[in-house]
Amino acid sequence: MSGDLEPAGRTSAQTLFASVFAKGLGASATVVAANWRGLALAVGAAASAACIGGLLWYGARRYEDGYAQAETAAKAQATRLSEQYRAREAEIQQNVEKSHAQYRQRIAETQSHAADLDHDVERLRQQLDALRRGTPPYPAAVTGTDAATGPDVIGVIAACAGRYEDVARYAAGLSDQVFGLQAYIQGALARAR
Repeated sequence: MSGDLEPAGRTSAQTLFASVFAKGLGASATVVAANWRGLALAVGAAASAACIGGLLWYGARRYEDGYAQAETAAKAQATRLSEQYRAREAEIQQNVEKSHAQYRQRIAETQSHAADLDHDVERLRQQLDALRRGTPPYPAAVTGTDAATGPDVIGVIAACAGRYEDVARYAAGLSDQVFGLQAYIQGALARAR
């Protein structure tokens, strides 16, 4: 059919374009019907290009949406982790301050106890001095026994005084250890900050 309309040596697409340009934009139905294959190819190519362009645009849009969503999720995760870190840091700081207060309290108790022991040692020394001079620190007992005829009270009190001095020295050593631990903790806190 198309062979009837085509001049020799021309293809159907060339014939179609030649006839459209020869007659203007209002091509006759006969020319279109005769060259439907070329027209179908042109329409198919345009539709394919439009589909490919649409798919590329849709893919790019989906990529941008996914990237924005991933970026938002990453920011939310970073904010959550930062808040958790700050809460943990505040908890650790609170525990450190509580421990520091407990150590200060123990140091004060140890110093108070050492002062009490020093006072007791001084009182016992005064009693020993009084016994050595022969004046009893307390009035004679109701039984009427004399302190000089009783058991070796001076020796017992001297042993007690010596033991109190040992306890006072031990307490002073513990106090030094507590101060050392306190300095160590303060140094660790300074490095942690």
